[in-house]
Amino acid sequence: KEDTTEVIETIDIYKDLDGLTVHNLNPVSLGRKEPSFTPCTVAACLYILKEHKVGVAGKKVCVIGKSVSVGLPLAKALSAMGAIVTSCDRSTRDLAGVVSELFEKLYRDINGVFIVEEIVISAAGSQGLVKGEWLMKGCVAIDVGITRIIVNDKPKVVGDFVYETVFHSSTLN
Repeated sequence: KEDTTEVIETIDIYKDLDGLTVHNLNPVSLGRKEPSFTPCTVAACLYILKEHKVGVAGKKVCVIGKSVSVGLPLAKALSAMGAIVTSCDRSTRDLAGVVSELFEKLYRDINGVFIVEEIVISAAGSQGLVKGEWLMKGCVAIDVGITRIIVNDKPKVVGDFVYETVFHSSTLN
């Protein structure tokens, strides 16, 4: 089995559209603005927000997922645009404590998870992770997490949201 890092570093930096090579990852993680690619899924999220005229400056945003290809660069990009970003993942403990320190707002307690942000973007790759009851009514919710499952002997791709519940809580999903 090849070392993943060694394999990734064989990718031509000009063809690294997910921003995984050290050359393209470092500018994102360090906040530098030098020539590199914005990872595809990050660019898609930013495009969705722009096309739907959802400004992020000064808004509370929760990015769920900390992958180097989506979660981290997305949180960094939103922060650079003036958003107040809370970054967490499926193993985050005491999210209530983190959120309560950042925001002075009423929030709901559902299974120990608190999300009061105006924009929630999930990229954790964990089926059914985010439930509508967790979200502030009327928030913008974007699900880019993917999990491959088998349903009736057929492959299917599902997201992180429990869609039926998130659909009723958010304005854009």
